[in-house]
Amino acid sequence: MTTAFSALHRLKQDLNLHLPEQSIESACRAAGHRWRERKLGPVTTVHLCILQTLWFNTAIKHLRHLAQQVPLP
Repeated sequence: MTTAFSALHRLKQDLNLHLPEQSIESACRAAGHRWRERKLGPVTTVHLCILQTLWFNTAIKHLRHLAQQVPLP
């Protein structure tokens, strides 16, 4: 039986597995967004936003450290 804790833990470890880059980019295109390739493109921005929420709205300063531990695109 999967607990909420173990499900959150798996999700935190690899967001890209559960929310792939192609899904985010296609949703952005469908919404009419345009962007340039930068360090914080739409995929990384969405993943960081979700990661912040999964860590119970952690501070941005802490999120920077989490992002180094979690594989992001």
